[in-house]
Amino acid sequence: MRKRLIRLGAGAVLFAAAAAATYMRAFESQILEAAAFLIPYIIVGYKVIFKAVRNILNGKIFDENFLMAVATMGAFVVGDYPEAVAVMFFYQVGELFEDYAVGKSRKSIAQLMNIRPDYANLKTEKGVEKVSPEQVKVGDIIVIRPGEKVPLDGIVVSGHSTVDTAALTGESLPRDVSEGNEILSGCINLSGLIEVRTEKEFGQSTVSRILELVENATSQKAKTENFITRFAAVYTPAVVGAAVILAVIPPLVIEDAAFSDWAYRALSFLVVSCPCALVISV
Repeated sequence: MRKRLIRLGAGAVLFAAAAAATYMRAFESQILEAAAFLIPYIIVGYKVIFKAVRNILNGKIFDENFLMAVATMGAFVVGDYPEAVAVMFFYQVGELFEDYAVGKSRKSIAQLMNIRPDYANLKTEKGVEKVSPEQVKVGDIIVIRPGEKVPLDGIVVSGHSTVDTAALTGESLPRDVSEGNEILSGCINLSGLIEVRTEKEFGQSTVSRILELVENATSQKAKTENFITRFAAVYTPAVVGAAVILAVIPPLVIEDAAFSDWAYRALSFLVVSCPCALVISV
């Protein structure tokens, strides 16, 4: 993230310098102007171009990287250098915010994983034994000392305490539990020693089911995402085909129509039609 910020910052500074020089007409030739904008363009957008080339070699031609690369390179061809750099820069800024949001989500998931109990204090005829939560059966009595995590769902049969349920419910205030109260796995016992009769096995307990849902979520696609995958397979080739028609047909059938004008319109159409916002929204 830090390297990307430095890269985008350097690109923004060079882009601003090139734009200022263009405004003051400091470039002696169009080649120098193009070179001045090409440097921030490469700094900001080289990853997009690399992904587009890699996907083409892998047989996946029509995606947002392809559209961005074609549109921005075309802008250079028609002489709209600032537009090419600006489009790539703002696209990368959007990607930056997306990655930041994903990173925050991963940190939240990592914190959630801390609620998993490492052991359970099983009460037996020989005394209290520290065992794996998977070994505890329904109806067994477990002992939960102050500061320990509740390993399984159950009913308090002895003792009184307060438990921290923030990891499960988001409640900032501890909740009092006493004999006869239900207690959920994943909570933290804060004060007194309590004994709990388990009502569920570890695999069916609250904390286990939460962790299972989180772990499986990344391997499953939402209905919207499945729709976007099917949609992009049709939409992207159609957009590229329409842009080619827009660039080629009008100059051939309209008198005095300049090819550069229609090429510019076709490239603008590609940029506007690129479904980046739709993809990011998923």
